[in-house]
Amino acid sequence: MGPGCPAAVPVQLLLVQAAVTMRVHVLHEVPHLEAAYAADWVLLDPQGVVFHGDVLHLPEMITGAGDFEGFFFAGEPSADGRVRMLPCDVEELVFPASLQLLAQARGSSLRRHYERAAEFVCQRMDTALGDIYGDDAAVEDMWANPPLGDHPPGNNIHEFALADCQHEIVLQYEVQ
Repeated sequence: MGPGCPAAVPVQLLLVQAAVTMRVHVLHEVPHLEAAYAADWVLLDPQGVVFHGDVLHLPEMITGAGDFEGFFFAGEPSADGRVRMLPCDVEELVFPASLQLLAQARGSSLRRHYERAAEFVCQRMDTALGDIYGDDAAVEDMWANPPLGDHPPGNNIHEFALADCQHEIVLQYEVQ
């Protein structure tokens, strides 16, 4: 350092992980629901109401065939507001691998992001994760090693606008 230059001051960087808002959306009266069971779902949301990783629940899809019918995760929205709805498995809580990467990038876990949402949706269906998985120990095992599975996009696409169905955010919470 030359004359007149201030002495070097050590700087500590403090990284603060911002809280992430998680949402559970319930969609009722989805147009052409009966024709779309085998389709890939795309939600048209040009207003940006649904965020990547949100839970989307469609109760009218529940037939009794599985505990997680009508349970979707929101994929990453495109610039024009198209949101691919990433399906869960009908029988168990299966997470798209992209959501595990999203949680890890946020310094978190799938459990911290989704346990509250999953229990909330189960409660709305008069059940609990412990009932579905058999007991609390099985639920702990599931969260310790959450099942991952991706459904590759297909050719049969069902698009519908968020504005064309009844929509409500039934749960919103912060995840650190």
